[in-house]
Amino acid sequence: MTKTFSFELPSQVPAEAETEGNNMPTDLKSLLGAVYRRFWLIALSFLSVFTLVAYMTFNQTPLYQSSSVVQLDTEQQNVIDLGSVLSGLAVSTAVIDTEVMIMKSKSLLTKVAVKQKLIEDPEFNWTLRERKTSALGKLKNQVKSLVGMDTRVVDPFEGMSVDERESAILDSVVGTLMGRVGVSRIGTTYLINVEVTSTSPETSARLANAIADQYRVQQLETKLDATRRATEWLSDRVFALREEVEEKENRVAKFIADNDMETAMGNTLTEQNIAYLTTQRTQAEVELSRVR
Repeated sequence: MTKTFSFELPSQVPAEAETEGNNMPTDLKSLLGAVYRRFWLIALSFLSVFTLVAYMTFNQTPLYQSSSVVQLDTEQQNVIDLGSVLSGLAVSTAVIDTEVMIMKSKSLLTKVAVKQKLIEDPEFNWTLRERKTSALGKLKNQVKSLVGMDTRVVDPFEGMSVDERESAILDSVVGTLMGRVGVSRIGTTYLINVEVTSTSPETSARLANAIADQYRVQQLETKLDATRRATEWLSDRVFALREEVEEKENRVAKFIADNDMETAMGNTLTEQNIAYLTTQRTQAEVELSRVR
């Protein structure tokens, strides 16, 4: 008797094997193929970014920064000895921080802006710059024209007088200058660093020195004003005391003349009374010592 055995060979890979094959990491060849298929997209993106960065770099206005260092005067020296009237402050962190705030204050920078005539510099006075409408601005104006909106440029100083206009422009100039100035203390020293940023290296250096000079001038004016006021106070006080002494001397002379109190043996009556009272006090002290 003959037995026949039949075997059935699978014609396809099992599902588990397919899943394992799909989960295998992409090899280098597949990665290069994906890059090759998207080469033009990658190249175009890189070229666009490079062009944009190059355009912004070459069209950006270069900025220059200059600095000036100011040393605080820690010695309390007065032109005249006025005591507590002109007593100096101890140099502490709070005092130095105060000086830093003074150097970048609006009042000091306003004086610098006026002396340096920054109102005539287009870098600080935006009203002197040439107005250029960008492509986006032109597009906005076209849209406004289509919808019937007013496309005129609004004058921010409209309705102001000449003095008000100049004052507003000066405030704008000072505000721009304040944004370009940096003042800081150098470490824990008595040195203060003044930095000014500008599109011109000459302007930045000139303004840094001008701020330092204006600070010194302002400090000197403050000391001179304090000295002047103290001198006036002392002069008024001396004059008042002189008048008071003269008045009392006149009253004493009048009292002596009215009461016929002439000198006796070269001494006035008052001097005789003082000598008598002094003698009496001495005798009383001697008697007290004897009793003890």
